[in-house]
Amino acid sequence: MVAAPPASHAASWPKDAVVPTLHMNPLDWSFLATESDSTLTHVGGLVVYRAPDSGFGERLTEAYRGYATPAAPFHKKPNTGLLGRVVPHWDVVERIDAEQHVRYHRTAGGRDALRELVSRLHGERMDRAKPMWEIHVIDGAGDGRVAAFMKVHHSLADGVSLVKLAGRTMADRPQRSFLAPMWAQARRRASGGKPAARGGGMLDAVRAQVTSPLALLAAINRVYLPGFAEKALVKPFSAPDSILNGAITSERGVVTCSVALPRAQALAARAGGTVNDVVLAVCAGALREYLGELGKLPGAPLVAAMPISFQPSDSDGTGGNALSFGLATLATEIADPAARYRAIVASTAAAKRHMSRLPRSAILPYTTLFMAPVTTAAVTGLGHRVPPMFNVVISNVPGPQADLFHHGAQLEEWYPASIPMAGQALNITVLSYAGRLHFGFTACAAALPDPGRLAPAADAAMTALERAL
Repeated sequence: MVAAPPASHAASWPKDAVVPTLHMNPLDWSFLATESDSTLTHVGGLVVYRAPDSGFGERLTEAYRGYATPAAPFHKKPNTGLLGRVVPHWDVVERIDAEQHVRYHRTAGGRDALRELVSRLHGERMDRAKPMWEIHVIDGAGDGRVAAFMKVHHSLADGVSLVKLAGRTMADRPQRSFLAPMWAQARRRASGGKPAARGGGMLDAVRAQVTSPLALLAAINRVYLPGFAEKALVKPFSAPDSILNGAITSERGVVTCSVALPRAQALAARAGGTVNDVVLAVCAGALREYLGELGKLPGAPLVAAMPISFQPSDSDGTGGNALSFGLATLATEIADPAARYRAIVASTAAAKRHMSRLPRSAILPYTTLFMAPVTTAAVTGLGHRVPPMFNVVISNVPGPQADLFHHGAQLEEWYPASIPMAGQALNITVLSYAGRLHFGFTACAAALPDPGRLAPAADAAMTALERAL
């Protein structure tokens, strides 16, 4: 049976938890500023367990509810007062009402019912009066499986951080001891428990103040300035109009499928490029088929925005967002899968060269500048009325490759769910786990007809790519 949490945990603040500063970085703030009743800026993760016995879901729920003392980043909520509107910052919460954050569901109907429930839950806006995260334990996922769907507002953490935090609640073998859930994991310091090393003091600070603006100017020149711009580099706002970029509502459709990771690795090894290039090519093929069947495929190539994580390797995942974006063509105007793949490889290589030239101190200013038009369009509600900077966000998040267990239950599947935004009716996020690529298509179901067709289209695109290469 699932063990209960230590009695002392619910009554005390973890001694080694580090209360973060109330400062909110601009990227965290942007996920709050762009949110509306139709643009919901939380992310989610759907995991499916092989339950060790009946009653596992209910016992897991009760055990979760025993953890009422949250740790970073799950212990903060945005200040919604007048000062918080002028100077965005966080308030820290020392205790939560666990029943508001941990909920239990029982469904009948297997995977179809699970998909409908998760789609509905993902379409509900989160309450800013409390820390913006919740977990739903779901019995009835089919064949004795139990699922859990966790929602976390993107202002608290990015996908890479959340996968890292979730991994700390897992074991590499079946066992019954209860590991604290991710919202109750005390923050770990970097560098083996020692404070992170400081930089070179005043000299480094001065160097960053000088080099960051110059690097930012050089990056802009590489995109726009004739004679400096790289030919293979996709320019912002070069994306065609498509039904992917219309008005959206809060209605969500979360669609999942998976592909064996070794298949993608074999393709990348044989044809050049990376597993991420294979992911983009599979998504491109799926979108080409889906839009083609609807008679809505643009003549110009679709453009993807690729989130790029800049979390330090020793980050504990609690420090908020650290990411930027690159643009790549999906070459959807090309019928031949092999030629389409080669075009994608050339495009992503150019994007990587471009981003690699930015020093770390310039990444946040570059990202803020790059995303300013998207943020402004979303805040004003005009995202679907202006030309799209890109057509779709496609994110590839690395996850653990060994089989994991959660309180005696084997974790079999791990799917991400993400954010359609104003003028961006589809997000595709892929998470690798235990030798498989788990695709999560998160669509505005009101804007895109029958998004469930994207899953078989992705399977067909993978097969077509293997044959072509």
